[in-house]
Amino acid sequence: MFLEAGTFKDSIRNQAKYVSAGFLFKVIQQLRIGINAAVYSSKTNQNGDIIFAPIPMVSYTLGPVTANSVYMPKYGDLNPFHILGFYATVRIFEKNVAKK
Repeated sequence: MFLEAGTFKDSIRNQAKYVSAGFLFKVIQQLRIGINAAVYSSKTNQNGDIIFAPIPMVSYTLGPVTANSVYMPKYGDLNPFHILGFYATVRIFEKNVAKK
C-alpha cells in the first residue's frame, strides 16, 4: 500500500493538486501494476471542483528510483480529456530490511 500527494502543472498549464492511496502488485522483480484512488482538483476539470477517480498505474523500480505511469480515460464532462501522466519517486529515507 502507498500514500502520495502532489501538485503539478497540467497540459493546459493550470495548477493541479492530488492525494491518493493505492496498491501495487509485483509482476516481475522491478515491474508492478496496480490502482490508486485519487482525489484531485484542477481548473481544467470541473472548474477546480474536487474529483474522485480510480486510476490504473504501472511502476518500474531501479534502485532507489521508481518510474510511474498513470492513465485517466476521458469520461464525459467529468474528465473531458484522456490523461497520461509520468512521474518519478525517489526513496531517500528507506531502510534496507533483510529478507527472511
